[in-house]
Amino acid sequence: AQEAVLSGISDLDLEDTEFIIH
Repeated sequence: AQEAVLSGISDLDLEDTEFIIH
């Protein structure tokens, strides 16, 4: 989830990283 933020956020990780990008 957190690594997705550095990678560019994948569709699968969006659910976990929504609170991070918001």
